[in-house]
Amino acid sequence: MIMSYSLYSKPFRPPADLVKDLQAKGLRIKDVNKAERILADINYYRFKIYLVPLQNSGSKIFKPNAVFEDAVQLYRFDDELRDLLFSAIGRIEIKLRSKLDQVVCSHTQNPFWYLDKGLFGTGFYNVE
Repeated sequence: MIMSYSLYSKPFRPPADLVKDLQAKGLRIKDVNKAERILADINYYRFKIYLVPLQNSGSKIFKPNAVFEDAVQLYRFDDELRDLLFSAIGRIEIKLRSKLDQVVCSHTQNPFWYLDKGLFGTGFYNVE
């Protein structure tokens, strides 16, 4: 199956231009230089989803009291939440793999069961 795709045609825009564009759409920015650095560090296309709650519904225009720094706080919260979740997922993964290894080792009496080709079907998992 061949997947079709289209080239991404949006041109590069420096952070200063992006900040001016946001201001033209009604977004208040307390510290323009800091906003430019944030957009340079995070990347506008990654960050713009955090601007959506500050926009009027169905529009690219911002609500009257919308402030750039509120979107930054939302981004930081999401970043911290992601760190917490991935940390928890990592611990769960380790425990799950440990339990799986214990069960299979107990069943096969082989601590190197994962190297035993006979335990894996050739249709799904071809080890050669």
